[in-house]
Amino acid sequence: MDTFIAIGYGSGMNNIDMNIIEFDSSNGSKVYDSYSKGYTFPSEDIKLGGTNDIKNINFKKLENGQSEISFERAFFTGDTFDKELNPNTLMNVSLAWGKGKLSYHGANKKIVQMIIPENDPPSPIDPSDDTGSFDFWQFHGIIMTTLWSGFAFVGYLFSRFFKHLSWWIWMHHLGSGVTALFSIGVLSVALRLSKKNDKFI
Repeated sequence: MDTFIAIGYGSGMNNIDMNIIEFDSSNGSKVYDSYSKGYTFPSEDIKLGGTNDIKNINFKKLENGQSEISFERAFFTGDTFDKELNPNTLMNVSLAWGKGKLSYHGANKKIVQMIIPENDPPSPIDPSDDTGSFDFWQFHGIIMTTLWSGFAFVGYLFSRFFKHLSWWIWMHHLGSGVTALFSIGVLSVALRLSKKNDKFI
């Protein structure tokens, strides 16, 4: 089965050094030394005027049907499109993956934290492991859905059908106020991240 996984050295997709691994059953598996300028398809470094700094690529098929890949890249390559990596230092790593040919990953994305040892290979990366990951945009969707289908709806119900109750106005203000307050807060964070994209995917 054709699959792919992208490893970004940093958070998100804005100006991020990436290695893209493509498991292609027809044409052979490949590793691309790439760079992402934003929320578009990443380009290979060599097409941007940089260099391909991926070496010693090794693919292995495991008995459980999974595949394993290893490759090498210098901590400092001298390529302006490669991030200088600091050994033995905790760093954010962006992951994106999907089935089929290399394409848009959709919701298959997350950020993990890892340490790249100076003299040993790093621990294997398993995209299915959710430890240490947090997707702000999924959280954003859940919060906004809860606010507008829950609190805002309650505020509307009391203003429309329960005006005979002396305290209807308080429930109306509570539902509307909570919705407005949290919507502004979550929206402001979303706008900030869409510009800087420095913490979450």
